[in-house]
Amino acid sequence: MQNSDSVKVPILLVTANVGSLFEDVKNLLSGWIREIQQKIAALGHPKFIAFHFQEIGGKFPQAASESIHQITKQLLGSQVLSDYTAVVGYFDQDYKNDEKFTALGALFLVHKSLKNIAIWNYADGRFEKIKQGRQIFMHDLDSLETLEKLKYPKKFFPQMKWSRKGYLKTKWMISGIIVNLINIHLFHDPSNLVSMESSPSVYAGYRRNAFEYVLHGLDQDPDPTFVFGDFNFRLDQFKFLKMVSKHCSVKTTFKDGEEEPSKLVVAEKKHPEKVRLVVEPSKFCLDHQRVLENNAAKLHKFDKEPQAFKKWLYEFPVEFLPTYPFKEDVEVTKPLYLEKRCPSWCDRVLLSHNTKEIIMDKHLAKYELNGLNTCMGDHKPVSLYLFVAGNEIFSQDPQNVIDPGNSCLMLETSV
Repeated sequence: MQNSDSVKVPILLVTANVGSLFEDVKNLLSGWIREIQQKIAALGHPKFIAFHFQEIGGKFPQAASESIHQITKQLLGSQVLSDYTAVVGYFDQDYKNDEKFTALGALFLVHKSLKNIAIWNYADGRFEKIKQGRQIFMHDLDSLETLEKLKYPKKFFPQMKWSRKGYLKTKWMISGIIVNLINIHLFHDPSNLVSMESSPSVYAGYRRNAFEYVLHGLDQDPDPTFVFGDFNFRLDQFKFLKMVSKHCSVKTTFKDGEEEPSKLVVAEKKHPEKVRLVVEPSKFCLDHQRVLENNAAKLHKFDKEPQAFKKWLYEFPVEFLPTYPFKEDVEVTKPLYLEKRCPSWCDRVLLSHNTKEIIMDKHLAKYELNGLNTCMGDHKPVSLYLFVAGNEIFSQDPQNVIDPGNSCLMLETSV
């Protein structure tokens, strides 16, 4: 898709699970904003920035509106972002609608130097020019024509509580290049012990079914696609346990009258007092710092879930620490993990294979974890910075451009 007229258009894609940020805006927001603004400045102010948020409002979505205003005001109100003169935001605040509420959000920033920018109108089948100024939508997103949003139907939650997981999709024309941007939030692992029972885990199977439900739409959509969000991908803990328990004894404890185990303890055979791992449904006690600082690459070999989607998606090399679960302590100045889940690469930026065709200078791409030494909540934001092959002399009026792709991802909620 690149030709002699192609020019580099720098874009920045950021995914951030902000559940814990919303639960402690007073203490976490300033550090979160500072890290994001420093990232944007350090990259020389990319011409297009897309934020994908998950868990808007955290445990208290009914009180999220004020925090959304506070976050967007502080993020956009700085001198660092003063040249982003067009802003479009979507924040799902319909928390009373159990059938549709996803707690997803997206925020798109357009630099004043980017002249050819438009968003797809799914109802009219045309692109619309982006207006100058700020357009922030917070209610009844399902009625909007410039995005698709879905909460996963109950059938994807066998033996699990029906939660607000789903996806949000927009389509953009950036300097003549058309891209889909999909924000996705997949299911977590409710029990660490259940996660260890098989390879892959039953939860990985649930995630795969739900994700493939979305990805099958890409087979009919020819446009390059970025999928970035909280995939909740976890390590293959069945195989991880085998590694940790080598030359060790594994003791499983059951509560009276219960068939499911309540606790698992791995200790060295010759030195039983040396405990390597303690696992309970919501507890995962491992010497995380030692394992991650000395053996992060060894840990990453258990990051198996993305391999199931190689048919559809590509990922730049992952060379950063697991993105979850970090301690939520503003006094901590180094990365420490909570002892509740096995550290995993939950937050990712993936792309369809044909997206590689529009990327220029792939060696300049930066795929990174952000705010390593700043408390930003239990998840660290992950970003992908790269150059797409735009055409600055692209002069067609976006309102008169018909997209060659199809709207394939609006799924029926009645299934």
